[in-house]
Amino acid sequence: GRLGGSASPSLSLPPPLLLAPMERLGDAHFRGAIQHAITHIRGPDEMCTEFMRVPEKSSNFESAALALARSYDALELAKRDDDDRATDAATGTPLAFQIMGGDAEKLAHVARLLASPKKLAAAARIDEAEASPPPPRIDLNCGCPANLVTGKGAGSSLLRTPDVLH
Repeated sequence: GRLGGSASPSLSLPPPLLLAPMERLGDAHFRGAIQHAITHIRGPDEMCTEFMRVPEKSSNFESAALALARSYDALELAKRDDDDRATDAATGTPLAFQIMGGDAEKLAHVARLLASPKKLAAAARIDEAEASPPPPRIDLNCGCPANLVTGKGAGSSLLRTPDVLH
Protein backbone atom coordinates (compact mmCIF):
# COMPACT_ATOMS: atom_id res chain seq x y z
CA GLY A 1 0.00 0.00 0.00
CA ARG A 2 0.88 3.65 -0.12
CA LEU A 3 2.06 3.71 3.49
CA GLY A 4 2.52 0.01 4.03
CA GLY A 5 5.82 -0.46 2.28
CA SER A 6 6.69 -3.04 -0.33
CA ALA A 7 4.96 -6.40 -0.66
CA SER A 8 8.10 -7.77 -2.33
CA PRO A 9 11.30 -8.01 -0.26
CA SER A 10 13.39 -7.54 -3.43
CA LEU A 11 11.76 -4.20 -4.24
CA SER A 12 13.29 -1.33 -2.29
CA LEU A 13 11.00 1.65 -1.77
CA PRO A 14 11.80 4.79 0.18
CA PRO A 15 10.10 4.99 3.57
CA PRO A 16 6.83 6.91 3.65
CA LEU A 17 7.14 10.65 4.16
CA LEU A 18 4.65 11.89 6.76
CA LEU A 19 4.24 15.51 7.76
CA ALA A 20 2.95 16.13 11.29
CA PRO A 21 3.22 19.81 12.14
CA MET A 22 3.83 21.61 15.40
CA GLU A 23 1.10 23.63 17.11
CA ARG A 24 0.52 27.07 15.59
CA LEU A 25 2.97 26.27 12.77
CA GLY A 26 1.17 23.68 10.72
CA ASP A 27 -2.23 25.02 9.83
CA ALA A 28 -4.07 24.51 6.54
CA HIS A 29 -2.12 27.30 4.83
CA PHE A 30 1.19 25.67 5.84
CA ARG A 31 0.07 22.24 4.55
CA GLY A 32 -1.07 23.75 1.27
CA ALA A 33 2.21 25.65 0.81
CA ILE A 34 4.27 22.53 1.55
CA GLN A 35 2.19 20.44 -0.84
CA HIS A 36 2.54 23.04 -3.59
CA ALA A 37 6.27 23.66 -3.02
CA ILE A 38 7.56 20.09 -2.89
CA THR A 39 5.17 18.08 -5.04
CA HIS A 40 7.50 18.35 -8.03
CA ILE A 41 10.31 16.78 -5.94
CA ARG A 42 8.50 14.22 -3.83
CA GLY A 43 5.54 15.38 -1.87
CA PRO A 44 4.59 13.86 1.44
CA ASP A 45 2.71 10.57 1.27
CA GLU A 46 0.43 11.89 3.98
CA MET A 47 -0.01 15.08 5.96
CA CYS A 48 -1.56 15.54 9.35
CA THR A 49 -3.66 18.27 10.89
CA GLU A 50 -2.19 20.26 13.73
CA PHE A 51 -3.25 18.52 16.91
CA MET A 52 -6.72 19.04 18.23
CA ARG A 53 -7.00 18.95 21.99
CA VAL A 54 -9.62 16.54 23.24
CA PRO A 55 -11.17 18.38 26.18
CA GLU A 56 -10.94 16.54 29.46
CA LYS A 57 -12.76 18.99 31.68
CA SER A 58 -15.77 20.12 29.73
CA SER A 59 -19.29 20.68 30.96
CA ASN A 60 -20.49 19.27 27.63
CA PHE A 61 -17.88 16.83 26.30
CA GLU A 62 -20.11 15.53 23.49
CA SER A 63 -20.57 19.03 22.08
CA ALA A 64 -16.81 19.66 22.23
CA ALA A 65 -16.11 16.31 20.54
CA LEU A 66 -18.57 17.12 17.75
CA ALA A 67 -16.91 20.52 17.26
CA LEU A 68 -13.56 18.73 16.77
CA ALA A 69 -15.13 16.40 14.22
CA ARG A 70 -16.66 19.32 12.30
CA SER A 71 -13.21 20.94 12.00
CA TYR A 72 -11.88 18.09 9.80
CA ASP A 73 -11.94 18.55 6.02
CA ALA A 74 -10.76 15.55 4.02
CA LEU A 75 -10.76 17.65 0.85
CA GLU A 76 -8.36 20.27 2.21
CA LEU A 77 -5.46 18.87 0.18
CA ALA A 78 -7.48 17.56 -2.76
CA LYS A 79 -6.71 18.60 -6.30
CA ARG A 80 -8.58 21.77 -7.29
CA ASP A 81 -10.36 22.72 -10.48
CA ASP A 82 -10.08 26.11 -12.19
CA ASP A 83 -12.69 27.58 -9.83
CA ASP A 84 -10.75 26.34 -6.77
CA ARG A 85 -13.37 23.71 -6.00
CA ALA A 86 -12.08 20.50 -4.47
CA THR A 87 -12.22 17.46 -6.70
CA ASP A 88 -11.94 13.85 -5.54
CA ALA A 89 -10.03 13.53 -2.24
CA ALA A 90 -8.25 10.44 -3.63
CA THR A 91 -6.32 12.67 -6.07
CA GLY A 92 -4.74 14.76 -3.31
CA THR A 93 -2.47 14.12 -0.36
CA PRO A 94 -4.24 12.13 2.39
CA LEU A 95 -4.85 14.18 5.54
CA ALA A 96 -4.71 12.38 8.87
CA PHE A 97 -6.39 13.90 11.92
CA GLN A 98 -4.18 14.39 14.97
CA ILE A 99 -5.65 14.40 18.46
CA MET A 100 -4.05 15.09 21.82
CA GLY A 101 -5.22 14.50 25.35
CA GLY A 102 -4.63 12.58 28.52
CA ASP A 103 -7.96 10.78 28.97
CA ALA A 104 -7.83 7.49 27.04
CA GLU A 105 -11.63 7.00 27.02
CA LYS A 106 -12.28 10.47 25.62
CA LEU A 107 -9.52 10.07 23.02
CA ALA A 108 -11.09 6.78 21.92
CA HIS A 109 -14.54 8.38 21.75
CA VAL A 110 -13.31 11.18 19.47
CA ALA A 111 -11.38 8.67 17.31
CA ARG A 112 -14.53 6.56 16.84
CA LEU A 113 -16.51 9.69 15.98
CA LEU A 114 -13.96 10.71 13.34
CA ALA A 115 -13.81 7.22 11.82
CA SER A 116 -17.55 7.08 11.15
CA PRO A 117 -18.98 8.90 8.10
CA LYS A 118 -22.46 8.64 9.63
CA LYS A 119 -21.32 10.27 12.88
CA LEU A 120 -19.31 12.89 11.01
CA ALA A 121 -22.41 13.82 8.99
CA ALA A 122 -24.46 14.09 12.16
CA ALA A 123 -21.75 16.25 13.74
CA ALA A 124 -21.73 18.57 10.75
CA ARG A 125 -25.54 18.51 10.62
CA ILE A 126 -25.52 17.53 6.95
CA ASP A 127 -26.62 14.61 4.83
CA GLU A 128 -24.20 11.68 4.99
CA ALA A 129 -23.58 11.89 1.23
CA GLU A 130 -22.28 15.46 1.68
CA ALA A 131 -20.04 14.67 4.64
CA SER A 132 -16.28 14.74 4.48
CA PRO A 133 -14.84 11.24 4.13
CA PRO A 134 -13.26 9.99 7.35
CA PRO A 135 -9.54 10.55 7.82
CA PRO A 136 -7.25 7.80 6.47
CA ARG A 137 -5.66 7.64 9.92
CA ILE A 138 -6.18 9.11 13.37
CA ASP A 139 -2.83 10.23 14.75
CA LEU A 140 -2.43 10.26 18.53
CA ASN A 141 0.12 12.85 19.59
CA CYS A 142 2.59 11.03 21.83
CA GLY A 143 5.58 13.22 21.06
CA CYS A 144 4.99 16.68 22.48
CA PRO A 145 7.48 17.23 25.33
CA ALA A 146 6.12 20.61 26.51
CA ASN A 147 5.66 20.75 30.28
CA LEU A 148 2.25 22.36 29.87
CA VAL A 149 1.16 19.30 27.86
CA THR A 150 2.92 16.51 29.75
CA GLY A 151 1.80 17.98 33.09
CA LYS A 152 -1.76 17.18 32.03
CA GLY A 153 -0.92 13.59 31.08
CA ALA A 154 -0.88 14.22 27.33
CA GLY A 155 1.82 14.28 24.63
CA SER A 156 4.98 12.31 25.39
CA SER A 157 3.80 11.54 28.93
CA LEU A 158 1.42 8.98 27.39
CA LEU A 159 4.47 6.84 26.63
CA ARG A 160 4.98 6.33 30.38
CA THR A 161 1.80 4.24 30.49
CA PRO A 162 1.59 2.30 27.22
CA ASP A 163 -0.95 -0.11 28.76
CA VAL A 164 -3.43 2.79 28.94
CA LEU A 165 -2.94 3.46 25.21
CA HIS A 166 -3.47 -0.15 24.27
